[in-house]
Amino acid sequence: MPAVPEVPGYEIQSELGRGGMAVVYSAIEKDLDRPVAIKVLLPNQASRQLDPNFHKRFFLEASILARLQHPNIVTVFDYGRIEADDQDRFFIAMEFLEGETLFRRVRRQGRLPPPEAMRIARQIARGLREAHKHGVVHRDLKPSN
Repeated sequence: MPAVPEVPGYEIQSELGRGGMAVVYSAIEKDLDRPVAIKVLLPNQASRQLDPNFHKRFFLEASILARLQHPNIVTVFDYGRIEADDQDRFFIAMEFLEGETLFRRVRRQGRLPPPEAMRIARQIARGLREAHKHGVVHRDLKPSN
């Protein structure tokens, strides 16, 4: 398990979650004293060696995400490369939202009433429609995300 990274300009508070490709931390943006969520991609040299343009693609996709402005899409504030170790590590700093994932809500509450499920489905669809307008395809859409 990689150590908690040092991300310039941010003070990492705690780990919020982890998946196969990244770890998400709660943090404070130092200059603005603003809470953020920071997604740090896990170093995976094998996949990056297969894609020599990984870093270019990361920066292109992050810059597109940072331009998205929609109530149903989390706002990206910053992104970059962490140069603290010998492995390339990349991060995205985004709006920190309080609350629970859909996965946790369903686990806690059980089956959602149809009106609530429809309200949530509409919000997801609106966010996806906006992302698709900008050429962004969400590759990991699931209740825990």
